[in-house]
Amino acid sequence: MTFAMHAVLTTLSVFIYSVFVSFAELAKKMMPDQNAISGLGSGAPSFGLMNFNGGQVQLLHFMVMLIVFVLTAANAFAVYSVSGGHPNKLIFYIAITTGISGFVLTVMPAVAGMMFKVL
Repeated sequence: MTFAMHAVLTTLSVFIYSVFVSFAELAKKMMPDQNAISGLGSGAPSFGLMNFNGGQVQLLHFMVMLIVFVLTAANAFAVYSVSGGHPNKLIFYIAITTGISGFVLTVMPAVAGMMFKVL
């Protein structure tokens, strides 16, 4: 059950990040210069919603990777702490969750890219 939950949570996190990156690339193609956003008028509130610069995307990438790493370690330790046994079992459980995370990190960006194809 824990491994299925780990797969679902990491898949969801990476999928949402991949969709956001695809949307940011589409927005950059549609509006390549940032002056088009500021041309809406000086009184229009901006809030930075359409500002897809590299800093925000890099921060989101860092946060998603941190979530995946923490989930990998925490879920492996949760299974080990419940089942007990030799400490090498913890390494076995970390290997399983790392394999799931690696599969998700390699497959989900491609799946999101196919779903939201950048023209």
